[in-house]
Amino acid sequence: MHALAFEYRNATEICFGVNSFDKIHSRIPRGSRILFVYGGGSIKRTGIHQRLVRALEGFHRVEFGGIRSNPDYRMLVDAFVHVCEQYLTYPVGAPIQEGYCEAVLRTLCELGDSFHGPRPLRWRQNMMWAANQALSGILGLGVPQDWSTHAIGKALSILYDIDHAQTLSIVQPAVLRELMAEKEERLRCLGRNVFQRGTMSAAEVIAEIENRYRALAMPVRLRELGYRGVEAEILETLAGIIDGDIAENRLITPARLQAIVADFAAS
Repeated sequence: MHALAFEYRNATEICFGVNSFDKIHSRIPRGSRILFVYGGGSIKRTGIHQRLVRALEGFHRVEFGGIRSNPDYRMLVDAFVHVCEQYLTYPVGAPIQEGYCEAVLRTLCELGDSFHGPRPLRWRQNMMWAANQALSGILGLGVPQDWSTHAIGKALSILYDIDHAQTLSIVQPAVLRELMAEKEERLRCLGRNVFQRGTMSAAEVIAEIENRYRALAMPVRLRELGYRGVEAEILETLAGIIDGDIAENRLITPARLQAIVADFAAS
């Protein structure tokens, strides 16, 4: 039996909302050294960079810009998979974590459904907070997790420079199909409590995940990005990344890993 036990400490203070910049200076301890991380030019065009620089006056600051960011729809997929990897394992009697995961997943689905319409401030705020909570650490406290989609997706980024979110949308459905029997109960819970579609089979839930990715113009097979006949080189690269079996209870053996790659890399 899985015993629910964990230790949790989160000393991060989050100032969330409009005009939060004004609070930053008073919240940072004197003498702090600050790494200022951002993406492309939009932070300067919108004036956010200038406001933050003013807010950080008096502190030693190092700027690290030019990080390639995911567009909003890719951030949705990136966050959705992060939550799934803390949820789609097996039930262990942790209704708080399970319910929290389901609430974040439902929110991401609702945001995805309205993505092609107007995206007002409330939409953007909920997107940012859902993405934050997906990796806050609290969702996975004391419960089994499965980060195999991330581990396998690294090979696609290494070999083909595919962005992180696209590797996840390609790999995750194949992982779920291979482990469908072991994950069936959680998949059915996803269909019932997140997609809110009543009784769905595990296979139908996986198909729904793929449909939602396609609705956001995300690939679910490597061939959709023009890569064919690459299974061998992916497996060779994964051999240098993955040490032993992966997923919850070490479900993904080398043979099952080969089956997963054959699925998403099929020509």
